[in-house]
Parts: sequence; C-alpha cells; structure tokens
Amino acid sequence: MKQISFDKDEFKKQLRLKVAVLRTQHGYTLDHVAQEIGLTYSQVHNHETGASNIYPHHIVSYAILYNKPVSFFFGYDEEDDLAEIARDKRNILIAAEIAQMQDDLKIGMFQLSKVINNAFKKRQQGEQAA
Repeated sequence: MKQISFDKDEFKKQLRLKVAVLRTQHGYTLDHVAQEIGLTYSQVHNHETGASNIYPHHIVSYAILYNKPVSFFFGYDEEDDLAEIARDKRNILIAAEIAQMQDDLKIGMFQLSKVINNAFKKRQQGEQAA
C-alpha cells in the first residue's frame, strides 16, 4: 500500500498564515475573532502563532466568520478554478472559430503561430544568456 506524505509543518504554517491574514484583512482584533467563534483571545493568538493546533471544527468556524469555503483553508482556491474554467471555455470557443475557417487561413494561422513561438523562444534564450 502506497503511503501518502506531505509536509505537515508547511501545511500548519500556511493554515496559520491564512487565519492571521484574513483577520487583518477584515480589520478584526484577536478579541473580536475570539468572541465571534467562541474561543478565548489566547486560543486565537495561539492558532495564529502556531503555539496550538487548529482543529477541524475551528477551521469551520473561521470559514463561516470570513465567508470562505472550508476548502480555502486546505489550499483549494475556487477563484483559480473559475479562472481556469473561463480560459478553457475561451480556448474552446477559439477552436470552434478556427474549425469554421477555410483551410488556407488555418495554415496561415498555424505558420504565424510557429513564427511567434520561435521569436518568443529566441527572446527567452537571449535573456537567459545575458
């Protein structure tokens, strides 16, 4: 059986950081957050500093307070996924438009894209050499 591994310390660090950043972005004090989610000032402070673990039920409380999906705290970002879906949709629409073009236009576009790609690669190589 394959064992799944990940950097637990890095995960905890990112979780602490998200909790602290959200609090400051919302302009909340430690006291305010503590009162809102039913913890003590010390518990919230310890969550942000890493002095104590953030348990799953605390993550749910933070998610509700900051109007974030629980998945946000685990590194999943819906906005990134929505942007990717929009890019995919745009690419599909472009492909559909290209499919409707005449063959000589398709060949010309393909050749133009190769020229642009080669120029881009040469530029990157020149920047790396400098």
